[in-house]
Amino acid sequence: MFRTVIKTLQLLNSETGPWQLAFGASFGLILGLTPLLNLHNLLVLLLICLLRVNISFVLLFMGLSAGFAYLFDNQFHQLGYQLLNSPTLLPLWTDWYNDALLRWSRFNNTVVLGSLVASLLLFFPVAIVVRFAISQYRQRWQKKLEQTRFMQLLKASRWTEAFTKLGE
Repeated sequence: MFRTVIKTLQLLNSETGPWQLAFGASFGLILGLTPLLNLHNLLVLLLICLLRVNISFVLLFMGLSAGFAYLFDNQFHQLGYQLLNSPTLLPLWTDWYNDALLRWSRFNNTVVLGSLVASLLLFFPVAIVVRFAISQYRQRWQKKLEQTRFMQLLKASRWTEAFTKLGE
């Protein structure tokens, strides 16, 4: 956990663009909220590799949102159930289920569909909020935090140096 805090502070203080970090958080949200072994997550991983997204933030937010996913499984199930039982969408679900490739997507599973729709709806709001928070941190709090006694001790610590060398 100590190493994660150090890495996160290094990322926040780095030259990495705020949008790269923000979209990394949003992609991590999708990977964390949805069940991992699904076809749509392969597409998300492909987008992460193609776009300039910070992978450390993807992993950080994937872990954070996976912890919350279990709390909202019932809501994801209800959302997926409503979507799958919608009379207007029933032909779409039938066509997708009859397609061999799309059947692997497991869209007929209420939790998979509900969590994917919820994470897609949250994608841009999370990116905007995270980008705003990073900008505010860099403008207002970064210099103040670096001047605190805790950060000075952390920078001078041999443990911090050892942990950063391990991560390289």
